[in-house]
Amino acid sequence: MQRLLAALLLLAWSSSAFPASHGNFDQPDRPDGGHALNSAPLATGEETGTPAISVAHCGEGKAGFDMVASCAGAVWGFAFGSAERAIATFAGVIALSTVLLWINARRTAKAARVAAEQIPAAERAYLFVTPTNILLDDTRTETTVHLRVDNAGRTPGVLTLVYGQFSKKPPKGDTPVYEGGGSKEFELVINSSNGMNPHDPAANVILPVTFKIDYADPIHFWGYVEYLDILKKQHTSRFCTLIYPVQGKWEIAGGRTWNDWT
Repeated sequence: MQRLLAALLLLAWSSSAFPASHGNFDQPDRPDGGHALNSAPLATGEETGTPAISVAHCGEGKAGFDMVASCAGAVWGFAFGSAERAIATFAGVIALSTVLLWINARRTAKAARVAAEQIPAAERAYLFVTPTNILLDDTRTETTVHLRVDNAGRTPGVLTLVYGQFSKKPPKGDTPVYEGGGSKEFELVINSSNGMNPHDPAANVILPVTFKIDYADPIHFWGYVEYLDILKKQHTSRFCTLIYPVQGKWEIAGGRTWNDWT
């Protein structure tokens, strides 16, 4: 409504763009050969008996509702004072409505596109890896570790590769480096555990691969897994930990990039 009123005011301010009258084609020719087109002046308030209201000065001497009513009447009279102006006004309203519909359609299309782009991110699998079953052998010289995979997403993921390595030194730098470890390829479906009880065996999967090292003191253990989502897009989930073989526990180590996921 505000834009429509602005359009009407714009028509009022640009009054010189509309012809005052069309004249009379039935009038006889002038002696100099010219025609009497546009020769009839506009009727004034004194000639018609109705006070003329200027749009530019419609609110002078008035306040409140009287000023609004006066200006509204002046704008209405100007916009619909003749057939030509009425046609121009309606054409302007239609043009403005078309523009507004086009803008709204673009906004709607953009919102739909953004929503469609967010669907894969919201519905895909999110796999996270942590050490589990940290054990020392009977001679207390060999440490073994397994990996547990949890899918916090809403749809299954297909695990394709797992990699792990031990290191007596902590990780360095912001770029993960993987060398000297062991890997194994998989074709294992990891179902979603979203909303499940974390103590439910179905809520996590222990991978059938064992990592071993002849070492009993605390040691770093890091690596990553690769998997595919339902759209067959590949993702990587990294982990970096410090494990305590005697206690059978672990804690997060390294910076964020060593524990990042894509």
